[in-house]
Amino acid sequence: LLAAALFIFSKKLPQAKGDTNFVQAPHAVKNLASITVVLILIFSVIFSNYHNLHTVLDKSKLTENIGLEIGDELSFIDTMRFSDIASNDYQSKLLESDAITIIRNDDTLYLETNFINPSDVNFDELNIKKLDSNLIFWLLIAALIFIVGCLLYANKKAINNSDGWGAMQYPQLVLGMLAIFTYVGVEVTIQSNLGELLKTPGFFTKTGLKDSEIAPYISMYWGSLMIGRWAGAITVFNPGKTLKNVLFIIVPYIAFGVVLFVNHISNNDISGLYLYGWSILLLIGGFFYGQEKPSKTLFIFGFLGVLSMLLGLFTDGTIALYSFMSGGLFCSIMWPSIFSLSIAGLGKYTSQGSAFLIMMILGGAIIPPIQGKLADMFTIHSSYWITVFCFLYLMFFAVKVKKVLKSQGVNYDE
Repeated sequence: LLAAALFIFSKKLPQAKGDTNFVQAPHAVKNLASITVVLILIFSVIFSNYHNLHTVLDKSKLTENIGLEIGDELSFIDTMRFSDIASNDYQSKLLESDAITIIRNDDTLYLETNFINPSDVNFDELNIKKLDSNLIFWLLIAALIFIVGCLLYANKKAINNSDGWGAMQYPQLVLGMLAIFTYVGVEVTIQSNLGELLKTPGFFTKTGLKDSEIAPYISMYWGSLMIGRWAGAITVFNPGKTLKNVLFIIVPYIAFGVVLFVNHISNNDISGLYLYGWSILLLIGGFFYGQEKPSKTLFIFGFLGVLSMLLGLFTDGTIALYSFMSGGLFCSIMWPSIFSLSIAGLGKYTSQGSAFLIMMILGGAIIPPIQGKLADMFTIHSSYWITVFCFLYLMFFAVKVKKVLKSQGVNYDE
């Protein structure tokens, strides 16, 4: 609202409209619309597996009447209330007795104890069904395959006949759409399960961290993206070469200090974050090695991302934690690198290509739940293998797009 007010009441704003017309691409629109429709259908099925928790359960009755055993996974249930099976007086006694124990772990319920007076339960009204984790996982995989397949199909058709396909005829754009999809997905997925990973006994501490102890580490992950983006913004101010090199070293640590300070005034324990400053040296080295060239920068940060994720997978404790958190450092500069490489050489299709790229942030809705289901099927620690493959694709894109642009006569990194 404040930003809108600024534009409304500013009297001397520069002309912000582009002169290029937005080229129509009906075939591309149909292709992307089909992705949207299929995703709506897939996620409708997925969401139907989750309901609100309103149930009481009994060990013996479950085994006898429904065929479930203690420890089986159950979906949330919204078809039954306490009042459906017992009087208010009986309901209050149940709640006061603490006899009902249902352990919630993410979207899974685990039965632990018996229910008082199970003969009072009308199991016909419970409508209990098992949570089909495998179905959800394969639906998410199907969504991923469908998105990739549709985009590659569109590019192939557009190369053969560009009429109606618009920007889709350019391989750098389609590969870039998949890169944005992957980048946003890996950026979100590293953090999405990091809190649960920190609570896992034996990973960072012997007993695992409490919820209240996780905040500074999640903060530092997102702060890592800020650290990298502050460093990446240095060139915007066009400083001299010597000053720029000095700022590449100083600015990341200033940003690091800001994250520490905010956590300090929030009364978070930051003693476990000081050594993270060593990880920032890798970020600084990446900037110097990248030489402000998008494809080279993207490749080196993708490579560092792969290394950090592998190190996190094969270790535990502080080293593993810092490795996963440093994923934020290496993701920090990827968006502008991917975006600029993807729209290079598009000409009159630049505006359209930019719009198509923005749509691909939906990777943040596909990749994290796939990791979550992998964590359910295996372990939360091993589920981070998915981040390795994401960074590998980003490395591939950095190499491939440079060759594509060179074949088109676009020397973008020169």
